[in-house]
Amino acid sequence: MGNETTLDPVWDDLDRTLGQLFMMGFDGTSVTPQIRQLIQDHHLGSILLTAKNLKSAEETTKLVYELQKIAYDAGQPVPLAIGVDQENGGVNSLFDEIYIRQYPSAMGLAATGSTELAYEVAKATAQEVAACGINWIMGPCLDVLTNARNQPLGVRTTGDDPQEVSAYGVAFMKGYKEAGVATMGKHFPSYGNLEFLGSALDVPIITESLEQLSLSALIPFRNAISHGLDAMMVGGCAMSSAGLDVMHACLSEQVVDGLLRSDLKFDGVVVSECLEMEALSHNIGVGGGTVMAVNAGCDIVLLCRSFAFQQEAISGFKLGIENSMITKARVRQSLRRVLQMKSKCTSWEKALNPPGISYL
Repeated sequence: MGNETTLDPVWDDLDRTLGQLFMMGFDGTSVTPQIRQLIQDHHLGSILLTAKNLKSAEETTKLVYELQKIAYDAGQPVPLAIGVDQENGGVNSLFDEIYIRQYPSAMGLAATGSTELAYEVAKATAQEVAACGINWIMGPCLDVLTNARNQPLGVRTTGDDPQEVSAYGVAFMKGYKEAGVATMGKHFPSYGNLEFLGSALDVPIITESLEQLSLSALIPFRNAISHGLDAMMVGGCAMSSAGLDVMHACLSEQVVDGLLRSDLKFDGVVVSECLEMEALSHNIGVGGGTVMAVNAGCDIVLLCRSFAFQQEAISGFKLGIENSMITKARVRQSLRRVLQMKSKCTSWEKALNPPGISYL
């Protein structure tokens, strides 16, 4: 789909278009009235499922099918993108003793010294979640762990060598792609060396300069992009170094439009960190944060679970367009990227007929 293609007339409906530019989650293991309303009335295009939503492979297949069916019945032109974190090791949203295999973490796989094995494990992991109807894996983790005190990541990264992280990152990504699911690199521009100040209202800070990042942390991101990464999650961390004073990376034009789009030449889907994070919702507000994220260059804005915040984000986006703070051109560009990604990983035929338990 080249940039010159005109979007289908169905996308002239602003509400439909805006819905495609959000990813939202919900609490509970069955469809809630809130998520149903978001899909039916607000045309929500992407859903994040977490361990809170998923009981077993069988229940997951039912839940995913029901979500897609609601979107289909509501007349959505394209299926929902449904994402999970399935990183293996300690971070697996979908756990099922019978049907879903438990593989070692990214660091555990890197310890085997075999990128071939990493590719096979990633492919098998993605085939398993795809059997349940999930079409987007929120991975691979492309962070270079340069600060070992950085506990939140730990074994979720492949290690502290940028070349090694790069090689395994690309192997994981190719495995996921081979299984037909969309991929998402994270956590741009790197959570591998964060300084934590303590309180929840303090945002972790990247203290390296852009030059330092380029020499190390950005290498895996750059390589994944050149191998066709579908999406990138931009973190909510702050950046303070020469020439940069950024409170939240995903709200910064310097980081998203500048570093990721212009310097690293990424034209896939950019997903923001969850705007419900306390430091952000408290300091900026979700409505304003949504406008900032879109203007920074994010294509999909993530709101993990609060229905009130989710509604606030949608209203904020609409207001931003009405007040001409967000251009229609920006919106259409994001829509095109999202539809392009969806065309690679899903179709109504696929979404309404997942392989299911029999495959597993």
